[in-house]
Amino acid sequence: MDPETGRRAFGGAQPGSGRPRKRRLAERISEAAQEEAKAEKIVQKVFDLLDSEDDRVVLRTITDVVKMEHKEEEIAQRQQELDDKPKDQIIALLAPILARLEESGEIDVGELMAGRAASEVVEGTIVEDGDDGGTTGEAKVA
Repeated sequence: MDPETGRRAFGGAQPGSGRPRKRRLAERISEAAQEEAKAEKIVQKVFDLLDSEDDRVVLRTITDVVKMEHKEEEIAQRQQELDDKPKDQIIALLAPILARLEESGEIDVGELMAGRAASEVVEGTIVEDGDDGGTTGEAKVA
């Protein structure tokens, strides 16, 4: 880090550098499924597969639907757990993640915080510990 500007010095990983990330097929399908018309087509195809003469197709469809439902329940449960946590606990969970992302150059926290009012800024400390260069984070709401 350049102590004067607070930005990363030249060399090493830089935020936004490197090859652009390609969107995964599952990500694109999931995004398209959010549109009501496409979602309805997907649901209809699932029902068509359930009416198949091939028992293997029916069994595979049922298995996939059950897996999707289970995954949705897990996501809802995790979301509820996060909703129930106090703000300072969520910040404490995010601090080490943000520290790793900034350390790897994937994000620039200084750039993200630029222009924010002082009351919106979270106070935090990123501590490097051990010989492995790992980081830990500690944060609190200002």
